[in-house]
Order: sequence, then structure tokens, then C-alpha cells
Amino acid sequence: EMLKALSAVSVDASMLVVPPHRNPWLLLGVAVPFALHLVVLYSEFLGIPAFGESFGLVPLSLAHWKSVFLWSVPILLVDEVLKSIGRYLNGKKLQQQQQD
Repeated sequence: EMLKALSAVSVDASMLVVPPHRNPWLLLGVAVPFALHLVVLYSEFLGIPAFGESFGLVPLSLAHWKSVFLWSVPILLVDEVLKSIGRYLNGKKLQQQQQD
């Protein structure tokens, strides 16, 4: 979900054209919740085991993190494909309007 937020910098343009760092508030809005997630997940290692326990969470292994990214990255790819289709359709619509 947080990766998808980074893709939302522009509705039409690709992340490669309009990179997320153009909007520092967006980066902050993604970084802070991610950091809070990590604090809760790994609170046991920070000496505050009650955080993770109160939510019933345990630290993720490397295999789990790989799984998270393997399920997250395709969402970005689908979003980029949808943006590309949108640009194509908008271009065709604009051409038709100019011809009329």
C-alpha cells in the first residue's frame, strides 16, 4: 500500500517521469508510518516487547519480507500499465477532438 502511494505522485505520468522525491510530504507520509510499523514489529529488539505483544505481532523473517515485496511489486507494475493505457486513451481522445 505504501509503495502504491509513491506511485500516486501523478495520475497519468509514470514514476520514472515524475519520481516520488518531487513531493517531500508524500515521502514523509510514507516513511513515518513505515518507521512506526517497524518499531512495533521489532519492538522486542528495541527493549519494548509490549508494543508487539499488544498487537499480537512477531518480527518478520527475511523470507517473510521477500514475500511481502513479491506481492507488492506487481501492484506497482499494474499501476504503471494502467497509467500507460490511460495516456494512450487520452492521446487518442485529444486527437479526435483536434480533428473535429
